[in-house]
Amino acid sequence: MNVNATSLRRYTLFLRFRNLKRSSIAKALFLTGILCAFQHVEAQSTKQLQKAWGLADQQAQLLYKELQLLKKSDSSLVSPRTLSSDNELVAVKRGDWTSGFFPGVLWYLYEKSGKQKWKDLASETTRSIEAEQFNGKTHDMGFKIYCSVGNGYRLTANPQYREVLVQAAKTLATRFNPTVGCIRSWDHNSHRWDFPVIIDNMLNLELLFEAAKLTGDSTYYHIAVSHANTTLKNHFRPDYSTYHVIDYNPKTGAVQHKNTHQGLSDESTWSRGEAWALYGYTMCYRETGDPKYLQQAEKVAHWLFAHPNMPKDLIPYWDFDAPHIPNEPRDVSAATVIASGLLELSTYSNQGKDYRAKAQTILANLIDNYMSPPNKSKGFILLHSTGSKPSNTEVDKPLSYADYYFLEALHRQEDLQSGKVQSDLVRKNPAGQLIYFPDAQGNVIPDFSHVGYHQGDQKLPNVPVVITVKPSVNGDDQQIIQQAIDAVSAKPLDKNGFRGAILLKKRPVQYTWKPGNSCQRCRVERGG
Repeated sequence: MNVNATSLRRYTLFLRFRNLKRSSIAKALFLTGILCAFQHVEAQSTKQLQKAWGLADQQAQLLYKELQLLKKSDSSLVSPRTLSSDNELVAVKRGDWTSGFFPGVLWYLYEKSGKQKWKDLASETTRSIEAEQFNGKTHDMGFKIYCSVGNGYRLTANPQYREVLVQAAKTLATRFNPTVGCIRSWDHNSHRWDFPVIIDNMLNLELLFEAAKLTGDSTYYHIAVSHANTTLKNHFRPDYSTYHVIDYNPKTGAVQHKNTHQGLSDESTWSRGEAWALYGYTMCYRETGDPKYLQQAEKVAHWLFAHPNMPKDLIPYWDFDAPHIPNEPRDVSAATVIASGLLELSTYSNQGKDYRAKAQTILANLIDNYMSPPNKSKGFILLHSTGSKPSNTEVDKPLSYADYYFLEALHRQEDLQSGKVQSDLVRKNPAGQLIYFPDAQGNVIPDFSHVGYHQGDQKLPNVPVVITVKPSVNGDDQQIIQQAIDAVSAKPLDKNGFRGAILLKKRPVQYTWKPGNSCQRCRVERGG
């Protein structure tokens, strides 16, 4: 098998590969061969990807305008969430768990296009929710802050975004109970649960992993790992389907109840919950290199696609045990999370070929059959998601997080096709400029892009030599160089504004032939 540089780079798509163990790198090398088989499929999807990005650009402009209209009557509204029963735009305040997704969509559009308008709008909408970094009454800090501010920092290296990310992680960490080993999810429904933890919470761990790298404080890392391990132990059935809500005793850490909140029943499998599990454990493997997280993600993926109620187009129904399948609502938001998670998982697993093919199938079907007509749906990109069927809210509606993970999946697909690789310390922003990121100790790779005459923006002028300095015998030329500088400094400026140049001659190196060996030369001592 011939392994070229482009093929090999495909396995370093997701940053922080430095955390991988040798066994994982070996798996990556194995995958270099099987990814070659995707070239034909990739070529077929190019037009679909262009269609999706074109619609996203058009719809986001409309959605932003619709949001501004709502804000005229209520300035506290910051982000679109869905459509009402009569298809009017529903927007939310910054405390809502979905407030970070629309800013994230705008950052993804900036990343794709490099257009300043998207950067400006992304910055504006991100700024409106930054204060959530101090809101300790919710576990949704990752959804709100990491999807918005996190993407902003990744694409701009804005130090203010870095500070917000760290403070948000500090706030999230206050909800961690070391006895339970988890971050508390909800404070509501206290009559039902003492310490509820939902499977969705897995995605908030990414903020903690990021804070550990930004600060060098391993506390964040250990909290994230503890939560992932406890969830792995208690949230899954033997077949790797997941419960939605696990209720713990906060004093003993014992499991008290296993329930659902948005699924059909306590023992059914809520589709988006299974999607969060796939995505969350794939991300945890990226951040830790722990093989048990990779194995968990693979087992969840196997459960998803082996289930008899998974539709042929791979866009799941809202619950895998819904009673009236196939006459049940789909959940496109679950499909987008699955697709994005599978694309990352494909870079780590020896089943990567199958995972990537399934992700491409999901994206193709979403683009062909689930996208909004242009200039419709108030500007949402995808239709037919389900927020909560049991409460009959957001059923068969567009959802902001479906659009977010859809664009994330499109980026991941294109990055895999191009072999794109990024560093944690220096990256190219969408405008094509290098941006630099400090490590946990504040060290930054020096930016030499402006080193040189007039910061490298002008060519060196041709200045006539007025003094030539030859090296002295003893090797200490400081005095004669300084004398030359002083002499030139005293000369008047010419018409071009220069006094003249000093030419420093190099010290001659002499060689002699060594007796008995005509091909070997030795350097003579200085002055010899």
